[in-house]
Amino acid sequence: MVNFIIMSIERRQFKRFPVSFDVRFDIGTTKCTGTMSDLSIGGCYILSSAEVTLRSQINIKVRLMEERWLSLRGLIMHHFPNQSFGLRFEFATEAEEEIIARLVDHLDKNQA
Repeated sequence: MVNFIIMSIERRQFKRFPVSFDVRFDIGTTKCTGTMSDLSIGGCYILSSAEVTLRSQINIKVRLMEERWLSLRGLIMHHFPNQSFGLRFEFATEAEEEIIARLVDHLDKNQA
């Protein structure tokens, strides 16, 4: 009899932090909303009933503060239909990446 050891492989490269930010995005001509529920330097998780397509590129706007929105682009890496999806960031500029890096650093320091 052969014994098998099943190991869980953590695919995430970056530490994730719980957040609650409003997001807006378009799927075709449909305007959609959701809530970003976690964030890392590499991506985020969005709770939304929007119908998204795996491996499609999407532009989102994230409300960081009252009336301050951050535009980001990413690739949908996985989704649970009518519930949520995971997004891997594709930063257009170093400034976008720097904003997320500072936000993640702030979350990390305040988690302790």
